[in-house]
Amino acid sequence: MKRWLCNALAVLALSSATLIGGSARAATATKSFDVTATVDPQCSIDAVNINFGVYDVFAVTDKTATGSVTVRCTKGATVRVDLDDGMNGPARKMSNGGATLNYDLYSDAAMSSRWGAGASGVNPYSPSATATSTAATATTVYAKLPQGQTSATPGSYTDTVVATVNF
Repeated sequence: MKRWLCNALAVLALSSATLIGGSARAATATKSFDVTATVDPQCSIDAVNINFGVYDVFAVTDKTATGSVTVRCTKGATVRVDLDDGMNGPARKMSNGGATLNYDLYSDAAMSSRWGAGASGVNPYSPSATATSTAATATTVYAKLPQGQTSATPGSYTDTVVATVNF
């Protein structure tokens, strides 16, 4: 028992000395830091070809067809899709050698709003001014091949239109 009492007194003395003489405390320092990222507006574009099929030079009605332009943009991007006048412009024309067929492209089914570039470009997210989600958004391209182009010669007529997404 004497030995136990001696050990207990030694532990008590050591504990008292630590408390009175200054404790061994851990010190700390902190620093905050920022974590950042930037999301730039991005878009991709795809298009479906327009095929008028066979054109009858004696038809008394215009020939119509549709295609589409699909864009996918970051949410909140301000977007405008432009269609140029094709390779045979300034007016849109399909060509077969020296022969041409006039046509045009529109953003509405009534074919009253010519789809062009700049001010006549199209916002596929309308009525919103910006992309409302990152989902792919398809916009119909309405095409008209006017009747009465009797100077057309037999053969295949083509043009290439460039669709550009501005964001």
